[in-house]
Amino acid sequence: MNHFVNLFDYKADPLKITIDFSASHVWDHSAVTAIAKAVDKYEQNGKTVLIVGLNEDSRRLLERSGLSGATRAS
Repeated sequence: MNHFVNLFDYKADPLKITIDFSASHVWDHSAVTAIAKAVDKYEQNGKTVLIVGLNEDSRRLLERSGLSGATRAS
């Protein structure tokens, strides 16, 4: 989880962030927690995050966690 969260430059990245999960599958709670932590860190820096490319199962998992506002079907 920490590795994913540390991949981003929360202060230097642009105001609008798109994270593309087209080649990924969100499998479990630890993945959801890592994504939520990254989104939260961006929002703390006044930035907006859009998560795209989720398959249906991954999208549902993130929506159940409360991240539905950041997700978009692709």
